[in-house]
Amino acid sequence: MNKPRGKVARRAPPNALVFSLLETAEAVEARLEAALSPTGLSMAKLAVLHVLVEAQEPLPLSDLAERQHCVRSNITQLVDRLEKDGFVRRRADPDDRRSVRAVLTAAGERAHGQGMRALAAEQRAIMSSLGAGDARLMFRHLLPNALPVLIVAASLYVGQVILIEAALDFLGLGIQEPTASWGNMLSNSQVYFVHSAWLVVIPGICIFVTVLATNIFGNAVRDAYDPRLRLK
Repeated sequence: MNKPRGKVARRAPPNALVFSLLETAEAVEARLEAALSPTGLSMAKLAVLHVLVEAQEPLPLSDLAERQHCVRSNITQLVDRLEKDGFVRRRADPDDRRSVRAVLTAAGERAHGQGMRALAAEQRAIMSSLGAGDARLMFRHLLPNALPVLIVAASLYVGQVILIEAALDFLGLGIQEPTASWGNMLSNSQVYFVHSAWLVVIPGICIFVTVLATNIFGNAVRDAYDPRLRLK
């Protein structure tokens, strides 16, 4: 006797899944393009402006093409449009007479800032429409991008606090004796500097090394957790 076969769930064909993902990507791209439209930018234009902002210097069109992973003719057309909009201007390359550099203008910097804010707002709206709550948006998208900046800023402030505290102790306005501090050590060792220079050198080296270590630590943590650097 043949045993009755249970119902087998039908799986979507692989091609249907691929086409569905492509349609979703096109829909997301269309929403991002619509969000950038009021700023006078497109995704391609914003990408070129972003490269120029990160470089912080004029770039040859060949370098722009290489960083955007596209051919030189496409970059030339984009630069033409951006120049027409007043966002960039061309300048002769002093190192190569046959090359032209793209220079970011003040209007281009403003447009880049507006475009990045519009893009971030639309990305948050897309994530919300996909069912992501505020907690997921905060810990999955906002915090990873803000954490490296906060860590670097905190490390810089720690160094400033150490220097200010040492200066106040050296002037007698901070921690008072008998509590020891590097500033107090520097102040009290002035009398013995001629005979025992190490009394001044060692606290100064400790202050220098500590401030330097906090700055290096902040930069290392930023490099380790910055998602933009991980993508590179």
